[in-house]
Amino acid sequence: MEELVIKSEKGTPVTTSLLVAQKFGKEHKHVLEVIRTLAENSADLPKIKNMFYEALLPDSYGRMQPLFVMNRDGFSLLVMGFTGKEALRFKLDFIEAFNRMESIIKNGQHQVPCSFREALLLAAQQQEQIETQQKQLALQAPKVALMNKILDTDQKIDIGQASKILSLPFGRNTLFANLREKGVFFKNRNEPKQEYIERGYFELKEKWIDREHHDGFMIVKVLVTQKGLDFIARLFEVVPSKKQLMKIA
Repeated sequence: MEELVIKSEKGTPVTTSLLVAQKFGKEHKHVLEVIRTLAENSADLPKIKNMFYEALLPDSYGRMQPLFVMNRDGFSLLVMGFTGKEALRFKLDFIEAFNRMESIIKNGQHQVPCSFREALLLAAQQQEQIETQQKQLALQAPKVALMNKILDTDQKIDIGQASKILSLPFGRNTLFANLREKGVFFKNRNEPKQEYIERGYFELKEKWIDREHHDGFMIVKVLVTQKGLDFIARLFEVVPSKKQLMKIA
């Protein structure tokens, strides 16, 4: 379990603004702003300064970023205004962690990070993991947003769109060829076999094409349904299933 409270080099239980931000689901810069506002607006600055200590922490790029270390009183003052569905549970988690650390210090136990330096290293690792996850989510956002739109509206898409949404390592024509090779489409044309239409994976849409100086003609367009998109994903083992994608959003 992630340690919310650690022992400072002075032997007192402390936590950090970064750990608070992570636990309460807030941006670290906003937590820093709240702490600085508390210090600026307080009429009893010496007392506030005893609750918070500002330090610098390298981020994943090696840039030094501000960080506040706080004792139990500082934490209590900081989160007093935090509200929300899970805020009370998070506050209780921290209180329990402070109580546990005080007991560990009192009994001379050392099975948790016991120096401020160790705590900063731990916080740095956690921050790097968060930044990496945020970058991955940012890259996935367009694909997930389009996927959710399809899941919510029952929209049908063409083969080319399906290839892009699933980030397949090939495009429309190669996807057609692979579906023919796997026996999902007929070997001699880009149309799904009847059994896959009946399963609800694909739909065929006829469209008449008018031409100004020539005879018109009918084309048949293959559309992929929600179920079909999930089927293609599992067939090529490239993305999570539909239920997993819904959980990501």
